[in-house]
Amino acid sequence: MTIQFVAVMEMDGSAIVNADDTLYLVRPPYDAEHRILVQEPDVQKALLQFGFVAADTSFESWSSLIRHLNHVVRRARAAAGQDMQNIDPTAQVLDAAPPDVLAKYLDRVKEEFIASMQLELAEKILLAMLQSDNVMQRIELRSRVVDLMTLLMQCKRDYAAWQSSLHDQFFDSLQRSGKMDEASTLTSLILDRGSIWAFAR
Repeated sequence: MTIQFVAVMEMDGSAIVNADDTLYLVRPPYDAEHRILVQEPDVQKALLQFGFVAADTSFESWSSLIRHLNHVVRRARAAAGQDMQNIDPTAQVLDAAPPDVLAKYLDRVKEEFIASMQLELAEKILLAMLQSDNVMQRIELRSRVVDLMTLLMQCKRDYAAWQSSLHDQFFDSLQRSGKMDEASTLTSLILDRGSIWAFAR
């Protein structure tokens, strides 16, 4: 089997892949439960709205794909940690920074971190700014922080809603194909017998 990378979100390890001409969204911990069928419009939305970047690497197995994704996540988070050190949004730094420097912090939060869906990093910076008197006493900066926090929360909701819609599409397809009853029967059998090997008996 050849598995083709289509798109990846490096910070959280989610990826869209093509396996046997079928598109899947895969997410940590990368078991079957976290593998969701997607369609081409979902790929476009992931690339345009949710910070995924196009990729074209091929893998011979799911295990090699997962090893690569784990490496991608470690690398991205190490880079984010370096970004955090470069910004250094500690209370002491924020309280001493002039307005133009604070404004540049906010520019980067919006244009780089939120735009690429590095939401945890963006949130950490914004929360630090909300606790800084130097920021909060300046009306324009305070307004920008609040606006960016609102934008960040909306991005989180939109991403969660998109993933939820993919789940709904998956279960709808099971229902239409008549496989929902089969899946429900199998689940009930496993629960009744207390073993994943129940289906083999």
